[in-house]
Amino acid sequence: MHAPGRATGRVRVHRGPGSAVLVHDTHPDRLRIGWTLPHGGWRGLARRGVEDIRRELAEALPQYADLVHGQITSMADLTLLDVFASHAGEWVRDGLVLLGDSAHTHGPIGAQGINLALQDAAALHPVLVSALADGEPTARRLAPYRDRRAPAAAAVHRMQVVQARSLFGGGGPAAAFLRARAAAVVTRTPIGAKITRKVAHGHDPAGVRTDLFPVLHVSRSL
Repeated sequence: MHAPGRATGRVRVHRGPGSAVLVHDTHPDRLRIGWTLPHGGWRGLARRGVEDIRRELAEALPQYADLVHGQITSMADLTLLDVFASHAGEWVRDGLVLLGDSAHTHGPIGAQGINLALQDAAALHPVLVSALADGEPTARRLAPYRDRRAPAAAAVHRMQVVQARSLFGGGGPAAAFLRARAAAVVTRTPIGAKITRKVAHGHDPAGVRTDLFPVLHVSRSL
C-alpha cells in the first residue's frame, strides 16, 4: 500500500482473530501487509467478500485502518501467495542442474529463498566450470554441488519451521505476549546474534570464485 511518511524501519507481527498479520516497509514509500491464513483458507475468506477482509485487517491494524479502507477496494487489490516448502528429489542429471527455487522452495520468513539461490549459484560456479572445461557435465561431476547445498537448504527449512512456530503459534493473547517477550530477550543474547548471522549469511556461506571469471581485453580506437 502507498504509505508516504509511515515507514517504521521494522518488521511487525500483529495478532488478528486466530491469525497473524505482518507489516514491513518496502520501497518506495510503501507498506506491505502479509495476512497468514490456514492452508486452503483463502476460498472461505474470498466468499465473505472484501468488506469483511477490510474490517478484519483494520481491527488487527488500527494504526493503518485509513490505508486499508482507502486502498483495498476490491478482491483484485489482494494477492494470494501459496506458501509451501518443498525439495526436488533430484538436483542433478546428465546435462541438467537445478538451483534456487527450482531445487528447493521455502517460506517467506527472512527472505531466505533469495539468499539460498545466490549461495547455490556461487557454490555451483566452480563445479560447473570444471565439468564444462572437461566436456563432462554429467550427474557425477555435478554431484559435489548437490552434496554441499542440499544440507544447507534443509537446515534453513528446519530453522524456518521453528521461526514460524514461535511467531504464529496458537495459545491466545497470553501465549502471544510470552512469545514476543521471549523473542525480545533472545535477540539481545549471543544466541540471538548467532541466529541473525545464520539468517543473513546462511548455513553454508559460499564465496564467489572471481578467479574463474574470464578477463576480456577490449581494444578501442578513439
